[in-house]
Amino acid sequence: MQNKDWDKKGEIMMKKKALGFVALAAVLSLGFTACGNKDGADKSTDGGEKTEEAAKFPSMIENEADSLEGGTLKVAMPYDTQFQGVFSYALQEDAYDDMLLQPAEQFLFNTGEDFRYNDTGLAVPEFDTDNNKVIVTLKDDLKWSDGEPLTTDDVIFAYEVVGHKDYTGVRYDDRLGNIEGMEAYHAGEAETISGIKKIDDKVVEITFNEINPSVEYGSGLLQYAMPKHYLKDIPVDKLVESDEIRKNPVTTGPFTIANVKTGESVEYVANEHYFKGKPKLDKMVITVVPNSTVVDELKAKRFDVALDMPSDSFESYKEIEGYQNVGREELYYSYIGFKFGKFDKEKGEAVADPNAKMADKALREAIAYSIDTEQLGEKIYDGLRVPANSVIVPAFADLHDSELEAFKADPEKSKKILEKAGYKDTNDDGFVEDKEGKELVINLAAMSGGASSETVADYFKQSMENIGLKVEYTTGRLIELNSFYDKVLGDTDDVDMYAAAWGVGTDPNPAESFGRTAQFNMMRYTSEDMDKVLKDISSQKAFDEDFSKKAYKDFQALVKKDIPVIPINYNYRISVVNDRVKGYNYSYYVSEEIPNNWFGVSVTEEKTK
Repeated sequence: MQNKDWDKKGEIMMKKKALGFVALAAVLSLGFTACGNKDGADKSTDGGEKTEEAAKFPSMIENEADSLEGGTLKVAMPYDTQFQGVFSYALQEDAYDDMLLQPAEQFLFNTGEDFRYNDTGLAVPEFDTDNNKVIVTLKDDLKWSDGEPLTTDDVIFAYEVVGHKDYTGVRYDDRLGNIEGMEAYHAGEAETISGIKKIDDKVVEITFNEINPSVEYGSGLLQYAMPKHYLKDIPVDKLVESDEIRKNPVTTGPFTIANVKTGESVEYVANEHYFKGKPKLDKMVITVVPNSTVVDELKAKRFDVALDMPSDSFESYKEIEGYQNVGREELYYSYIGFKFGKFDKEKGEAVADPNAKMADKALREAIAYSIDTEQLGEKIYDGLRVPANSVIVPAFADLHDSELEAFKADPEKSKKILEKAGYKDTNDDGFVEDKEGKELVINLAAMSGGASSETVADYFKQSMENIGLKVEYTTGRLIELNSFYDKVLGDTDDVDMYAAAWGVGTDPNPAESFGRTAQFNMMRYTSEDMDKVLKDISSQKAFDEDFSKKAYKDFQALVKKDIPVIPINYNYRISVVNDRVKGYNYSYYVSEEIPNNWFGVSVTEEKTK
């Protein structure tokens, strides 16, 4: 419910620090079922209605009935394996532990509708851009769930843990390394972080080497504190396995974890020390339920809420008596990427190869017009996926260019583009040869793992073959996740294009996936124009709202023009909520009155309706 920087399938976390963020999203990109007609067939007339239906799902449950005092909320978490049970934002590595921690933890900084940090959490951030500083001021009388005071020592301790040389988690990255003195501390060359200064028990000052607008979205800032009094004597590399993290965590949220049934369920009780007072519920229980049985469990009235339901089975829970659906747009887009070159590790940057197969824009443009993204969303997900027009997702409403025209399926246009560029079928086998008359084969890397991964990959392949392009799967088949990213990130010669997705997180800055020096620029696409627009987005000038909007608009136009990727779909996520529940908020946004989404939840009847 609250905003975190990964996607639904975050359980797939790879050892490379940021790779899980890409990998988890890519699993989602191919989770389609039957695509119907594969030849760019007639567009259905009900697509707009279905898309509009998805968009109209409320994010908040309104219930006019009076709330009961206390009560227990029963929550299902659809998942086909056991959860890890790491109850610390600093140490956890998947989205399911994240969901389990949300009732028990309160962020220092919440985000508003523009996803910038605001003052509705435990602390107030002040951005001193002229001096590369962020001043964090804790609110009055904050306490941990064990009654101990929360002070700036706990804020600093979180940075000391994540930045420690023995830290085993995935939170340390270059953005934290931008804090003055953090790199020396991380290398074990300093005992403290020179850029983090305690002013007093309520105020801490964080100095960066260089500050840019992404800091307003949390870049380089940890969103949480850690209880120093409770954890300081545990070696950093032993924290993740400790009972203090896995069984008896001390937290700051409206609830505290009372009992953990390892891998299966978590029981919560009201936290009497929560900074907004005691929540309305006495108790909550979140239980893992297999995707295959969660709908039956809801129909049997065994749960009040089912979190993040599988979108490819929407029809089965679209209308369950006694329940309502709530929805939100995910911070995610699926896409097809083209390989332009390789990443030069010595130079530390992507180097484009002008002779690469996909370096020819005509090929990329023809492919873009061959794929019917509208059919994918309509026929598969009842409108829960909609065509994407940009790699800046619509949730960033002030930056997303809604007027930018998406590629729309037009196979005849694709054929004309190929012919004009010199790609012709010279031997009447149904496939075009390259400009020199030699056989042209495009290698597509697609990932296995989803129930219908092959169906969608086949759809992409067939769409391209319908316009005369011969396409073969890299390795001859779909590729397991780890091997897929070994190939795509490793720039192997048998990948010309790939189908994946990107979870954008709460910072819209695209430098991580399009920058010349970004390893996750997996296309290895570079251009001087892109260098300039990314520099503008990250410049101090971009603290000016108008300048920032123009820079993001220029970026989106450039991606559309150069076609390093084809945006495919945006995704809607759905949760199911019983009619006895009141105050359930599924949006990314919270308020000063309800700074944690679970704090405002109550029930209006004794039993699930």
